[in-house]
Amino acid sequence: MGWVFRVFVLAVSLVSLGLAGSALARQWKPTPLEQAQDYLQIEHSISDSEQVIVMWLAPQFFGQDQMDDAMLQLFEDYALVSIIHFAVDDLGQFRAVEPTGVTIELPDAEPLTPLPGSEIPPVVSSLLHLIQASLASGFGPVGQGMRTFVYDGTNVNACGQGKLWIAYLEERYEYDTPVPGC
Repeated sequence: MGWVFRVFVLAVSLVSLGLAGSALARQWKPTPLEQAQDYLQIEHSISDSEQVIVMWLAPQFFGQDQMDDAMLQLFEDYALVSIIHFAVDDLGQFRAVEPTGVTIELPDAEPLTPLPGSEIPPVVSSLLHLIQASLASGFGPVGQGMRTFVYDGTNVNACGQGKLWIAYLEERYEYDTPVPGC
């Protein structure tokens, strides 16, 4: 069973090369965008048959130079986190696991919970749709299970000094800030 999962992880890594560089080798002279994308994605093999991919969609993930002032303001006002959680059975069939209970934790602050859909402004919903469509397709069949969460980003600063944790299941995925690309 373990080989099916490992082959799949290799395939996902190859597909996502355009998003975040190679997980198979150290990049030679990576650009600031490639460094940021590599840092902001975390892959966690929970078991031989189950994997979680966590992506903090900070502005550096997309390249700040690609954004206008309105888009940068949107990323200052809201923090976005995407989770892909999937399992592979003995026949190599993929099953998406619906991520729930995802929080952002900051030092000396209460955990941030996702905003309910009714509190997400239309412009942010439109952005989420574009992000989901482009990122999810890059991950193949498991990308269809990707879920993106929106948080009040008032106290989240990818370029400030500090830490941020994305809590999911019993893990706290840690990011030191400033992230590459700041």
